[in-house]
Amino acid sequence: MISFFSHLDTGVNSFMSSNMSPILHSIAAWTSTIADAEVLAAVAAVLIVYMIFRKQWHDAVMTSVAIGSTAAIVLFLKDFFMRVRPENALQVIVDDPSFPSGHASMAAAFFVTLMFVCVPKIHSSLHRMVFIVLSLFLIILVGMSRLILNVHWATDVVAGWALGTALVFLSAWIVRKYLVK
Repeated sequence: MISFFSHLDTGVNSFMSSNMSPILHSIAAWTSTIADAEVLAAVAAVLIVYMIFRKQWHDAVMTSVAIGSTAAIVLFLKDFFMRVRPENALQVIVDDPSFPSGHASMAAAFFVTLMFVCVPKIHSSLHRMVFIVLSLFLIILVGMSRLILNVHWATDVVAGWALGTALVFLSAWIVRKYLVK
């Protein structure tokens, strides 16, 4: 099984390296910059303050737990696994292990949380569908940007997506069951 993932990682990395263009590089770099974990956490903090101001306690707590737990667990897992980044990375990243992708984890946590919070409040089924599709597209775009820049292995990104998504569902369950009645 490890051999499969190793081949997947090197194959995706090689494909991205051999199919790079200046425009693709620019889009990926721009996407990675605006979807940085700190940027998404700051935007989430602003949203949490707004939710508190609007007395949307459940949404504020759920967003706080989902984003906070994702950030904390990503840091723990990076320190635990200490996975080395690809050598052919197009951006220099120092002292930040590769697994899991913080960008992919936080993008999944942020946009899945937005779906949990916003979709029930959108009355038009068309608008709900557009919101969901746009959110999923942005999650994929952020993860792909990390692969295009060769700063992560494919398994780092997939693990990040899975981790961020799972923590949102876990956070929603915990908040509903234990914290906000």
